[in-house]
Amino acid sequence: SSDVCSSDLGTQIHILQTGSGQLTISATTPATTTVLSNGATAASPKCRVQYSAITLLKTATDTWYVIGDVA
Repeated sequence: SSDVCSSDLGTQIHILQTGSGQLTISATTPATTTVLSNGATAASPKCRVQYSAITLLKTATDTWYVIGDVA
C-alpha cells in the first residue's frame, strides 16, 4: 500500500531467498494493492527455490509486478 511504503513509479526492490523456506510475496491490503506475477498463484508469488532472486516493480500507485525466478 502506498500509505505504508511510499515509493515512486518504476521503483524496483530486489529480493534473494537465502534460506531453505519458501519466500512468499503478498499485499498487506489485498483490497487496495495489486500484486501480479506469472507464478502458479499470481497474487501471492513465491520464490521457486533457495537462492532464487525476484524483483518487485512498481507500475502504478498500488500495483506491483513480481518478476524473476517465481514458482
